Amino acid sequence: VCADAGTWCLKLLYFYCYAYLRDYLVKLRTQGKQMRAGTKGNLHYLEALALASIAGAINVVVTSPIWVITAHMQAMRKLQSRLSETVIGDPTSSSSSGSPTSEKSESVMVKVAKDIYAEGGIAGFWKGVLPSLAMVSNPAIQ
Repeated sequence: VCADAGTWCLKLLYFYCYAYLRDYLVKLRTQGKQMRAGTKGNLHYLEALALASIAGAINVVVTSPIWVITAHMQAMRKLQSRLSETVIGDPTSSSSSGSPTSEKSESVMVKVAKDIYAEGGIAGFWKGVLPSLAMVSNPAIQ
């Protein structure tokens, strides 16, 4: 549930930020100027790359808490699965093999968020954000 929400938030936020920044730049450029026919709204490729990088950076900073919680939940699920295999000896009897119900998932998500906050404070939700920011322009360059 959390990973799906993170993916949707990521895509929605990125495209919204990019469109907003692009429109803002075009608006700034065209204020008080007569543009040649066919050039209104066109960006230089370096401007488009810069806007994509800025939108990506905003996206990383805003959605980082979702990904940190998701990573912790996945690690916790894997650890619980290994523990149940060790204790019970039967990997098929583990209750975590199926998809958790929405109510259970929400309570686990809240517990994980509380654990992250207790361990690292508010900054704990942005662990790993610097390497992610370093990779922001990578897809645009490729």
